[in-house]
Amino acid sequence: ISGLVPRYGYLNKKVREVNDLLILKCRNRDICFIDHSNIDLKKHLNGSGIHLNHSGIPILNANFANVINNYDNNNSLDLES
Repeated sequence: ISGLVPRYGYLNKKVREVNDLLILKCRNRDICFIDHSNIDLKKHLNGSGIHLNHSGIPILNANFANVINNYDNNNSLDLES
């Protein structure tokens, strides 16, 4: 399950609330949660504060690739690697 990307203003509070709920649900069901907290509001979002800019897109891609690359043949994730 992918977390929501940070947003500017009041939306970021809502994003954190949703992500906290998703993390809890994922842990309870042993489902992988893809964290995007490494996306910086000031560096990786465009002027609208909603969409990723040219430097934010590769970070989002890397977050997904990390999970995909750590998915093994037994359908389990080894995120410690």
